[in-house]
Parts: sequence; structure tokens; C-alpha cells
Amino acid sequence: AQTQLKTSSENICNYVTIDETRWYVTSYNYLNGGQVSLNLQRDVIGENGFNSFFGKVERGYTETFLRNKPELSLNQRLVNRIPIKTPITDEDNGITFGQCRIPEYSSDGVDQKQLNPLWGILYIVKPSSVTGDEVTVSIPAFSISTVDYVFLPNGSKSYPFSINENIGMTFRCDANLSDISGIRLHYFFDVDCYYIYTEKGYKLNISVSELPQKMDIGSNYIELFIDRTDIKSTTVSKIVEEYFKKLMSFILSTVNSGFSLPEYPSDGDTKLDYDNVAIKKTESSGDVFYRYSSTILSYENVGETNSSSIKNTIGSYIREGAKTINIDGIDYHVGASSARYYSDNTNTYSSITYKAKKYTYKQVENKPEGSLIIPLNSQLIDEPYTIIVCPLYDVEIEIKDKQTSNYTSYKVKRELAFNAFNNVIETLSGDSGYLVDAQIYPYAPPINNVLSKINDTPFCSIISNNYTLPISIIPNALTDIKKDYIERSYSIVSPEQSGKFTFNFYDYTNDNSKNSKLTLNIKTALKPFSIVSALVITPEKDCLFGDTYESDLRGCSPSGNGFECSLSSNAFETYRRQNSNYQQIFALQQGELKKSHQVERKNEIVQGVANTLTQTVMGAIGGAAVGGKIGAAIGGTAAGATTGVLNALQFKENEELRLYEERIQQQQFDLQIGTIKNLPNTINRISSFNELVLKNFYYVLEIYECSQKEKIIVNSFIDKFSYSLGIIDFFSNYYKNGWFIKGSLMQSNLITSQHQIAAKELAGGIYYNE
Repeated sequence: AQTQLKTSSENICNYVTIDETRWYVTSYNYLNGGQVSLNLQRDVIGENGFNSFFGKVERGYTETFLRNKPELSLNQRLVNRIPIKTPITDEDNGITFGQCRIPEYSSDGVDQKQLNPLWGILYIVKPSSVTGDEVTVSIPAFSISTVDYVFLPNGSKSYPFSINENIGMTFRCDANLSDISGIRLHYFFDVDCYYIYTEKGYKLNISVSELPQKMDIGSNYIELFIDRTDIKSTTVSKIVEEYFKKLMSFILSTVNSGFSLPEYPSDGDTKLDYDNVAIKKTESSGDVFYRYSSTILSYENVGETNSSSIKNTIGSYIREGAKTINIDGIDYHVGASSARYYSDNTNTYSSITYKAKKYTYKQVENKPEGSLIIPLNSQLIDEPYTIIVCPLYDVEIEIKDKQTSNYTSYKVKRELAFNAFNNVIETLSGDSGYLVDAQIYPYAPPINNVLSKINDTPFCSIISNNYTLPISIIPNALTDIKKDYIERSYSIVSPEQSGKFTFNFYDYTNDNSKNSKLTLNIKTALKPFSIVSALVITPEKDCLFGDTYESDLRGCSPSGNGFECSLSSNAFETYRRQNSNYQQIFALQQGELKKSHQVERKNEIVQGVANTLTQTVMGAIGGAAVGGKIGAAIGGTAAGATTGVLNALQFKENEELRLYEERIQQQQFDLQIGTIKNLPNTINRISSFNELVLKNFYYVLEIYECSQKEKIIVNSFIDKFSYSLGIIDFFSNYYKNGWFIKGSLMQSNLITSQHQIAAKELAGGIYYNE
């Protein structure tokens, strides 16, 4: 395994082969006569490979994701948010659930898969005073008082988002001068003259770039003549820049130049950051209601541009003769050729491009009353209530009629749907006794049939209140599994932003293709006061979190009552139900207070009698000592009478305090009951759901990733040190040509000395190249 080899000093090297054996040169010693002794160590792995090597492989290469472990901790930044809001998809008919379907595209050409679905959930019970299988309740239709609105300027409104800053002209020129020997020198330049729009207005920028001298710049260009012979090319560039600054200033200041900068649009009176609002306007005919929506469009403002006029302006400037250009305190005189002063290839433009949000509106009709049919006996299995649902967003929805099997289309408008939903809540609340609770939920239950239509909003019964929506999304995970573990992390966030589940993508899938999918299930149980909801990741077979249990609940669930939107009942009845023992508590407190007062009275009376007797005796003893029996009688009577009067006064004051305490307690109870009775007839929390909440009211997949600089560090780390494995197996299963491999060798087919050398090399790590 180790030996020495004598050779000429000319043969000093790092590696030798002897009779097909391979040896490292670990060191060498100089000998007499120009010879050296090379100390050699057998290259055991180079000769034998490591097909028979068995041990703990610490670092190496593998395509089996189960062997990959995250080993670097990096900064994570939010780089993408993918909304999880697509239910079961039927390729032919769009989105379907039960007897309901949503076409992929509406008549307006809007991709309905991109809409934010919201559904109103109503829980209905049968009051004891109602008979029959169903009941029809009149519901007020559109009412502006229940819709948030803002005031806008009349007509549509636009305001800018971004700007294209390149506004100006491009020229080519030949700046030439004679050197000291009289030889003419040529410097060819491209000159870009453009204006940048800033907060303070337009700013002129000149960009001068030198061209190769042998380049054909065409027949049309501006030829400049410079009168000095001792300048460098860098100074020539500065002279050209100054010359064109003067030229552009002259063009812009000349009335008939045919070139003007476009006007940048002002912000206007009002900026709105939300859409789909209802507006109330008072006109001559009365109150009129409008529905506003917006679109983002691209606009272009164009300034005046006239090429022939600009030619004349440039010619006029050049014909004025030489211009004086001052560079670093030195004056240079520059003239131009009048024959070739304009290039046909020059780009002449003056336009500004910006994006704007354009608001449009249309009148909303004020409709008459609607009606809601409430089925009272078609209860859900094992549930004491009926559930009615309705869509609360702009959508064209088709629902099958169970009797005719034909689909009926409903064009739902968001604000009208919310208005109908709110009016149903108010009507069924309070003394009617129908409504248990109302909620808003972003995932539709399987629809059974349409019960009623109010404001063009269908109110439907459902097939089941327990359902699962399977969903697949493509998060574009990194195809290098190891790097995905190190550089990325994934989180699912619940709709109300309180629940969060963080995971690694490749823990749940074996697929590392470009379009690898993550399979999810949204499991829902519609329950009053608290919808039970969870988004669960469905793992593939044989993955790290294998599909072990059918009811796998690893995933994200909302915290608390995230979907609750309204507690709809009579306020006093609600308070009384929630505080049903308040009267009993008050009675107990009152009884306890009276009992305490009785004990106090008895104690005070007993104490008063005892004090009087004590003082009478003490007075008699004192009187006897002074004047005999007559003194004892007088002293005892006086002392006892005085003490009795004082005790009576103290008892009277304490009794008044006790009566005051009882009155205060009764008054507090009366004020509390009065406050409850003065509450409004309904408690409604729908208004607490503002636009910011409802705009993103669904589960979201968040993707976090390290910075580009850290990715370079990760690539360098893996290139040098391969993957962290930590597995006991054959080394040959975890190598790739040129990659680093390291581990602890346990078994091999080598003799002892060679085994020890191989173990030492693997313990330090090697780069294996075939």
C-alpha cells in the first residue's frame, strides 16, 4: 500500500503508474547524484473503484428524493401568492358542483375562473308556530341604504400608473478635425437626445456613443468641424454632447419647429382603489343608482412632431455659423456642414405612454319586492336545520332544474346579491325565529335545486353540508429537488389570515417535472356559528409523507370563527339566551347581600347590648368607690345610658349604608336590562367585511424563496460538496462523475492496508472522475 521509488530528480511528479498500478506521490527526498526518492501511496480507489465499498455515505449524489435533507438555513422572501379557489373542473362545461355549473367564459368574455367566489350560507329552522312543509317570506329588494357607496366625479375617470420615458430624437454625426501634421481625423458618434419626465417636469438627457471609424454611417449625417488640433477623443465626445444640447434647446424653443413635448395627464380629483360599488346620485327625476366598474387601459399622449419642420429648424441652427463650446474653461469653435445636416434614419418622436384605470358606470334598477321559499321539512340528515346558499359575486351561473333537467342561467351582480342576502338576514331575524346564523364562505357546496330568485340572485338548497373539493395547482417547484428543499419553502394561509401550514413540496410528491402538481382537498362541514374547514394536502404513494391514512388531516385550518359574517336574531333575545342565568345570578347576589345584612344587624345589636351592660357595670363600680350605693346607682345608669345612645346612632348609620348598597345593586341591574332593551332589533356584522378582506377571502399558497445572491452560494456549495445523505449503503449507488463523495467505509474486498487507505480517503472526501 505504501512504498518508495528512486528516480532522477527530473521525474519529480504528483502521480505515477507502475505495472498498471496507480500511486500518489505524497512526498520525496533528494539523494546523491541528482536522484530523488518518491514516497508513494497506493491509489486504491483509482484502481478498484468502490463497487464493493459499503458504509455510511455522508455526502454524494442521488436522484431519490427521500435521501435529500435541507442543510442550509437561508433568508426567505415572499415571491408568489397562488389563490386556491378553483373547484372541480369539467373540461366540457366549466366548473361544476352538484346541479350547478359555471361556464369558463361569460358573455362578456371574462374568464370566470379568475373571479373571487363568495357564497352566502343561511341556516334555517322551523319555528314552533309554523305549520306545513314550506313557507314563502317576502323580502325587500334593492335598497341603497344597505350598500356602501362613494361619490365620484361625473363620467369616467383616468389616472396614470406608469410612463415611457424615451421622448426625443436620434442623430449620427462625424466630428472631424486636423491634427498638428494636418492629417484630418474623423470621430463618428451616435447621439441620442431624449427627455425624461420627472416630478419637476421634463429633463433633457444627451447620450453620446462612439462608432467604429470604418463604419458606413450613410450619406445623411451632421458633419461637425472642430478648430483645435490638440484634443483627445474623450474631449471630442464632450464637445459633441454640448453641441447637441444647444441644438435641442434651439429646436424646443423655436415656435415653428414642429416638435413639442406631450402633456402628462394630471391625477384628477379622485383616485379610487376599489371597484364594483353602488353610487347614489340625486338628479332632477329623483335618486338614481349606478354601478361602477373599472378597467386598466393603455393610453398615449402625442406631442407635435413634423419632420420637415424639424429639418428646417436644424438647418436654421447650422446656418447660423460656428458655435462656441466651453469645456473645462477652454473655448472650442464648432461648425457644421450645411449640405449634410439631417439623416433620414433619424427617429423623431414625441409621445408618452401610460396606463390608466378607467371607470365606467351604468344605472341600477330599483326592483320591487322578492320572495324566499323556505323548505321546512327537507332537513339534512342528522341536522336540525335547513341550509340555503346563494352566490355573492359577479358570475354567470347555470343551475339544472330537477324536473325538466334543463339548465337555467343566472347573471349575478355582486352588490345586488349582497343586498338580497342582507335583506334576507334582516327579514328572517328577530321575532320570526327562522334564521339561526349566516356566514360567508369562498367554496361552493354541491347545489341541489333553486328555491327562489331575488334581485336575479338564486337561493338554492344543497345536497349535503359535508363535502370535499379536490383541487390541483402547479406551484412551479424547482426540478432539482435538493435545491428546492434548500432555497424554497411553501405555506398555505387560511382565508381570514389566521391559520398557516408550512411544508416542503417534495415531501408530498414523487414528480419533479416542470409542471409538477400539488393535489389538495378542501374539506368542509357547514355548521352554524363556526364552519369546519381544512385544506389538506393529498400525498402521492411512496412519497416522504406517504398516503398512510385515508383521513389525513395535515394541512391548514382557519382559527376560530373565520367565516362568521352575521349573528341574526333579536338583540334582547340573543342577550337573554346568552345570559340566561343573569336573573338567577342577580337574585342570588341580592339574597346573599340581605343575608349578610341580617347577620350584621344581629351582631351590631348583640354588641350594643354587651357594650351597654359593660359600661353600666363599670359605672356602678366607679360610683361605689366614690360615694357608696347611691353613687354606684347614678354612675351605672349614666354610663349605660350614654353607651346605649351611641350604639343606637351607629346602628342607624350602618342601616342607612346597607339600604344604599341594596338600592345601588338594584339600580345597576335595571340599567343593564334597560341597555339591553335599547339595543337595535338585529345584530349584523356583515359591514365588518370590508373590500380588503373579501378581495382575498380564500386559501392561498405562498411561496418563499431566497435571494439570487444566496442561490449562487447554494450552487457553489452543492458543486463543491454534493448532497448531504447520511445513509448506510453501497457507495456506488451515490456517486456521479466529477461529484464529491464522502463517508465512513465499513466493508470492502480489499486487503487490510488498502482498506485503511481507502477509508482514510473517503473520510476526507474525494472527487471521483471516471
